[in-house]
Amino acid sequence: MKPFLALAVVAVLAAGVWGLFSPRLASDSGAATSIGEFARVPGGLVRVDGVTPEHMADMNMQGFAATGMSMSAMGMDTAPEGYRRFSLDVTLVGQGKDGLRFSPAQFRVAGEGIEDAFPIRAELGDGWVPSGNVLNGSLLYQVPESASRLQLVVESGARPALILLELPPAEPHNDHTGAEAGSTP
Repeated sequence: MKPFLALAVVAVLAAGVWGLFSPRLASDSGAATSIGEFARVPGGLVRVDGVTPEHMADMNMQGFAATGMSMSAMGMDTAPEGYRRFSLDVTLVGQGKDGLRFSPAQFRVAGEGIEDAFPIRAELGDGWVPSGNVLNGSLLYQVPESASRLQLVVESGARPALILLELPPAEPHNDHTGAEAGSTP
């Protein structure tokens, strides 16, 4: 009886360790995953590692303008009023014999108060992650400040993978003059 009990304890411990270290795949059940969880797609896995709001740092115009430099020459690109931008840090994992083929056009953001948004900039071009390899990159999106319940939809195969995005509340629009929207300079 004791050898059977010892074997049962070892089996339970092994299952627990496997559960801790194996990727969490809520998408196997058809449910949406969250940030930090892997979503299964044909040829591999996709995970959103983080969401970073893109804010332009206010420039110190005293020394900047005194040198004769123009801000327009720097190609400054900010979100238009009423919109915000955020970057998604993603991890792609190739699996199976063919690995994971991808394109930025497969990654769209959907939600309430928004038409589907595709990346406006991407570190990841069209590519392929061979089986057993990992690729990290980021995708930049622009959405209305009023958009809510956002999720990344990864179009791949018959059923898209869904990853819920938790964004911090939108900050008031700043025109980079030091005055927030609605305030008087």
